Amino acid sequence: LVLPQVHIAIAADREVALAAMMNILGIKLQARITSAQSAGVDTTTLSAALTDMSAKLSDASSQAQAAVSSTASLAALKTAHKDLQAAQLDLVAARRDVATILKGLKVAAKASINATATTTTKTQ
Repeated sequence: LVLPQVHIAIAADREVALAAMMNILGIKLQARITSAQSAGVDTTTLSAALTDMSAKLSDASSQAQAAVSSTASLAALKTAHKDLQAAQLDLVAARRDVATILKGLKVAAKASINATATTTTKTQ
């Protein structure tokens, strides 16, 4: 039982570290979303994706920590494995949310550039 416990601990550490890195990314994305919103862009979808991402990352961290703390028996190891799988799925969903946010921010940036170009052309 020791070797599976070690593997679960290693996987959980990786997932917690990844969730922490994605939380830092979330802070940066929040700043970009706020900036886009200040520029008049509708950021409802982006904010919803960011909220979902934060929830998924929180759940992934909880699942990973639960996996480490429940590795005393074979049944607990199976539960821990399921917890890690759930955490992995949450991280994948959070990554999809990041992609949605980045795509939305790119569209907003292009719209802003086009609006600026149109305004500049009209004033000249």
